[in-house]
Amino acid sequence: MKTKWTSSKIILILFSIGIIAVSLFVFLLYFTLKTKSRDISNEKPFVEWIGKPLVLNAETFLVKEDKANYDNSKFPYLLTDSTSYNYDDLIRRNQIRIDKSEPCDVCDITFLETFPVGTVVTFHKAVMTIGGVSGSANLILYGIVKHNNQEYAVGYYWGREDHSKRADTSGFGMKRYYKFSQAPWQTKQDTTRYVIKDAQW
Repeated sequence: MKTKWTSSKIILILFSIGIIAVSLFVFLLYFTLKTKSRDISNEKPFVEWIGKPLVLNAETFLVKEDKANYDNSKFPYLLTDSTSYNYDDLIRRNQIRIDKSEPCDVCDITFLETFPVGTVVTFHKAVMTIGGVSGSANLILYGIVKHNNQEYAVGYYWGREDHSKRADTSGFGMKRYYKFSQAPWQTKQDTTRYVIKDAQW
């Protein structure tokens, strides 16, 4: 028995196909633009430092950043020091905020506290985030700083992509090379270039 194609059936089928196509497009757009994250606590070099009280050998700073790229719901502060790759940018944005010398919609930086040498931090996890629009990666350690009987939940940026080395695109998920400055808890810089797989979801 042949199916009788009425105009109403054809319209219904076309409408259903349209709904599916739009839904698929919205899903793909969301997946492409969303910030992806992945726990990298068990990967080198982070695994060596997770869960251990670390004595800071350099002066560090507690920063409040309102429009943060890190998880500032549970970790409302940023820990930084003069060797951090974003330190100069934080100083610049803070100074613009103080001077009000120019319009700046990202000058939401406030330096709250200076931690002396000997301050202790314990990191509980490390997370990679990939910006959905920029595609750039951030490697962030999350933990607790103890100072003067106070505890501060902080994020600490550590590691930058080494663009001098070609990313590995074989297999599922791109792997990039990262280099690391000497962290304030280290006695010397680790010059190894580490390969870390991109966050996918």
